[in-house]
Amino acid sequence: MTHHHHSDSYYYHHTQEDGTLSSQFHAAILDHEFLLRAATTHDWDTLTAFCQFLEEIFTLSVPDRVLQWQKNRIQCATQQLVATDQWGNTALHVACYNTPPARAVRALLTAASAVSPSPLQIHTMRSRDHSTPLLVACATGASLQVIQALLDPPAGLVPGGAMVCQADQTGATPLTELAVHYEIQRKSPAHVRHNRPLDQVQLIRDFSSQMATVNDDDDDNHTRRRNNNTTLLDTFQAKLELLFKAAWSAHFPSMMISMVHGLAHVAAYCPPVVTRLILRGYPHMISYPNRHGVLPLHLTVATRKRFDTNTNNPTVFWTRHAYCVEQLLQAYPQAAREQWKGRSPFVQAIASGYFWSTATASSKNSNKKSNSTNNNTKGPLQLLWQAAPESLAEMDPVTKLCPVQLASATFAAYSVRISPQEHVLQLDTIYNLLRANPQVLKEEFV
Repeated sequence: MTHHHHSDSYYYHHTQEDGTLSSQFHAAILDHEFLLRAATTHDWDTLTAFCQFLEEIFTLSVPDRVLQWQKNRIQCATQQLVATDQWGNTALHVACYNTPPARAVRALLTAASAVSPSPLQIHTMRSRDHSTPLLVACATGASLQVIQALLDPPAGLVPGGAMVCQADQTGATPLTELAVHYEIQRKSPAHVRHNRPLDQVQLIRDFSSQMATVNDDDDDNHTRRRNNNTTLLDTFQAKLELLFKAAWSAHFPSMMISMVHGLAHVAAYCPPVVTRLILRGYPHMISYPNRHGVLPLHLTVATRKRFDTNTNNPTVFWTRHAYCVEQLLQAYPQAAREQWKGRSPFVQAIASGYFWSTATASSKNSNKKSNSTNNNTKGPLQLLWQAAPESLAEMDPVTKLCPVQLASATFAAYSVRISPQEHVLQLDTIYNLLRANPQVLKEEFV
């Protein structure tokens, strides 16, 4: 594909001055790989101009006599945006792999938003390994402006915050990839002196006044020139804040967020190293309810997360989520006894469909045989029960059911299209709830 780089670039730069650019692009639109090739070869000028050309096609009004001709052009223009390479990557995916300027990403998104009547949601498309453009951008060190462009796309496209909680087939998410990229980059000679491992970072500062957001200065180099003291860690933390806020706003657009509440909302998609970082950086927020009286622990168990189990490692989501619950309880044990809307965290976790354990018996044995360093398979229910044993005798004020009855009813509601591992964990949960409180089987309790 590199052989096309010089011809395509030449083809753009030598046609824009003599007024034949439009006619050249009319020919290029029939080549379904044209946009992909521009992204692959880093030809951002051609890509941006071609996207503007596509946008004009999508918005052009034509007489009835050429309506079919226009429909054919729109079909070809649409194909440019959704065409994929052999790995299932669209032009937007490929651009994000190649640390693009934000203007190129915005041009792609703007063209997609101009498709009528239904804009193309290209920022939500997945490659063959289920990677989204946002995940790719976080994994490859794309600029802060690129990430914000993906999170806040033009009108007509769905907000990008939902993509924060989308994983690839291995269970990797934008948050995990962001942390991995930081740890790799900080070891390079250019960064090693000024950037510590995430587990050694003790304080998270407010970077809102230091870091540039989306503006006309979309070149990362320009941002660096204006922020000479900005370190790799500064950039990582600014990106992390963007991801947390976008994920939160996708579900609670009118509610303010603290970083700890943001963490609680995306706990299953956040690596443990980032969970520890946030809780170290904002210890005072762990016991601080928001204006609705919601503690971070409440939020962690408040809503059923339909974790994406279409991966090679489905237990990774349950393990990350349980780890956040465990850390919140260690920092503020009293949270296990603080009710919200009449429910204790334990009962709310049952109503939300969470498990007693995070791994099946076979997974536990496999971990032991492999001498895994992470043999803690306690799920949210077991952790909350240990922190507040009296919760086991609590009757749910909403359904008037005891915990084991509530769990049975909840699992029945979630029994459609779940993985075999989830079926086993559901049975394991029922068994352990009965084992912890066998008197519930007495006639007067049933």
